[in-house]
Amino acid sequence: MKMMKKCLSLVVMVLTMVAMMTTSYAEENVRMITIKNATPGHIYRAYQIFKGGKGEDKQHMVNVMWGTGISTAYTEGKDPIKTIQAITAENQADYMKAFATNHTDVFTEAAYSEEDKDYTITNLAQGYYLVIDETNKTVDANKGDAYSNYIANLLTCCDKEITPKSDVPEVAKKVKENTKKPIYVGDKFAEKAVVGAGYNDVADYNIGDDVPFELIGTTPSTIGDFTSYKYVFHDTLSKGLTYNEGSLKVSIGSKDVTDQFKTITYDHDKNTLTVGDDDIKKIEGINEKTVFKVTYTAKLNANAKIGLPGNENSVTLEYSNNPNSDGTGYTPDDHVIVFTYELDTKKVEGNTGAALKGAKFKLYRTNEETNAKEYAVVTDGKVSDWNETGTELVSDDEGLFKVAGLDDGTYCLEETEAPNGYNKLTDPVKVFITAETENNQTWDGTPADALKKLTLNINDVNQDGDVKTGIVNATVKNTSDVTLPETGSRGSVIFFFTGLSFLAAGIAYMFRKRHE
Repeated sequence: MKMMKKCLSLVVMVLTMVAMMTTSYAEENVRMITIKNATPGHIYRAYQIFKGGKGEDKQHMVNVMWGTGISTAYTEGKDPIKTIQAITAENQADYMKAFATNHTDVFTEAAYSEEDKDYTITNLAQGYYLVIDETNKTVDANKGDAYSNYIANLLTCCDKEITPKSDVPEVAKKVKENTKKPIYVGDKFAEKAVVGAGYNDVADYNIGDDVPFELIGTTPSTIGDFTSYKYVFHDTLSKGLTYNEGSLKVSIGSKDVTDQFKTITYDHDKNTLTVGDDDIKKIEGINEKTVFKVTYTAKLNANAKIGLPGNENSVTLEYSNNPNSDGTGYTPDDHVIVFTYELDTKKVEGNTGAALKGAKFKLYRTNEETNAKEYAVVTDGKVSDWNETGTELVSDDEGLFKVAGLDDGTYCLEETEAPNGYNKLTDPVKVFITAETENNQTWDGTPADALKKLTLNINDVNQDGDVKTGIVNATVKNTSDVTLPETGSRGSVIFFFTGLSFLAAGIAYMFRKRHE
């Protein structure tokens, strides 16, 4: 009986030791990958590319074989040891893409933890794994996300932690303000080294003016993971702007790379501009710190909206977002806005304020460089050009004439002909249009936040305009050319001598009567 108890105890001890050894072996050979990404909805899958054992130094693989996650179509005739030895930091992206396009259907998928805000892939045997983010197959790629591959060595250590490099390019659009000084604070594009002098998110111009624009795009830190990288600016102009063909230039710093972009097209019907290339990595010197700048001009045309809501323009950047395939994503749109205004002038009688029909005027501005007068050419009530003669504007039955499409600035109304019976103004009437706009780098996209106030100054008097309609109103007075004589004038002298003659005649008549 005692012997039996001893045998049972020995069996229990052996079984316990075996169990402990099995547990230890299992724990040693089971691995886990943690992916530090707090955004739910991603699909991470681990494919075993190589498998093997750990050498005595615990730093090298032994008995290396192809894993269960790579297809025999790829591995046939390839030595796994030589293959793994050939992988370097420089060519790793090429190998990862090759593995990703030749994997099997054998994988272990990650689980997301709401509590820990990360993903884990568990129960992985020893080996080298390719972790693929396959989210783009189920999630809209236009959400500004990107997908990367990761190599995880689960031989030399128990577990691995991966921080995804889901970096994506950024894009900004800027418009040059020609009179006000922009504020260079706010975002990463706000430094003058990146944004051109005078450029910001808001500007105002005359119809007929050429408006300068900038498109600024960065490259992501993950660009090295891609064998080729698609990069395309999609720029949309408002109906109030017409692209000036031939004005476009693409540069990296001071280097002109326009001719290295295969796609530069303008769609007249959609008023869209496309600038890009299927593989910018072919351009010499491209890296994760590259900044592209596209510059061009567009003419503010007769379709421009006066006042609010303004003439809004936008850009989005299309980019490669998956190193495993040709998939692309899009950045959020970035917007700028251009305003223009209207001057409504009413001609009235100076004393009564009655409307005067038939007054003729020209509107001009002074060229700051040449100091020459530039007269407004007005077509259908809107500025279409500026030249030496301009268009004669005639007041209607209500005494009104209108000029739409004017910039913030100083103008002169020059009367060329007064209404019948009234004196023509001898001096031009100077008017100042002042628009309070948000001239910074961080406009929130709301037009009313970009144009805050509109004011007209005439005869040293300020009056508010209407930001919604973009209209400022001016009143110009005329006086009659029939005037009463003034004291000391030639008319009063004539009247005085005429009176004396009548008085002398009367005295002579009375004198004759007395002597008869």
